[in-house]
Amino acid sequence: MSLLSELKPGSSVSVSYLDVSHKTQNIQLIYVGLIEDEYLILRFPNQRVYVNSKIGIAPGAHLSFKIMLAQERLNVLTFKASSLGLSKLREPVLLVQYPEKVYSQALRTQPRLSVEAMAELVIVESKESFLTMVSDFSLTGLKCSFNLTEQQEAAYNKEKIEALVDHKVKINFGVNNDFESDFEVTGTIKNARKNGKIMVGVQFDAAKSDLVKTVFAILLMRLHGL
Repeated sequence: MSLLSELKPGSSVSVSYLDVSHKTQNIQLIYVGLIEDEYLILRFPNQRVYVNSKIGIAPGAHLSFKIMLAQERLNVLTFKASSLGLSKLREPVLLVQYPEKVYSQALRTQPRLSVEAMAELVIVESKESFLTMVSDFSLTGLKCSFNLTEQQEAAYNKEKIEALVDHKVKINFGVNNDFESDFEVTGTIKNARKNGKIMVGVQFDAAKSDLVKTVFAILLMRLHGL
């Protein structure tokens, strides 16, 4: 079984090609699936990327790819392949010739990533939501901070913030440009304090480990410029 067959639909794919001026252009596409030994199917995250790149990825164009694969370790897959052109069903998709060789390189990573990613944190019990800045992300949990709205300031004093510990939460990473698809992970608040901003630490649910790996891989790709 090839490494490509282990990719999950929705994975972010970094694609490089030469434009008409022979300058390297980089775009982010989304992995849909493949026909083994035939071709890969990629979709566009939005209309802008499609319009700006459709000439450069015309049939026969030579493309370079980088994809993060989250297994027991995180690996970056690289390969070169030719464009087979665009096919339009409900939306335009790019067909890519199945590569002859795929290279895999394990990435050295620290257990935690220092990041700046926006996410929505929702308290499951009260359904109260907060727009947060995630500053620290690992395979077991995250740290985030946020400011309260005027209405929330009246409802959440220091004691009520600290009482959020052990509450179940949902964290939605589909609210910004770092993620072309919505990703929602769940967990439990392990620490919360109010010191100007609200600082919260969340431990992820073990049942969501595969999804957490996907989010971790995307954030890691951003840090590596992929």
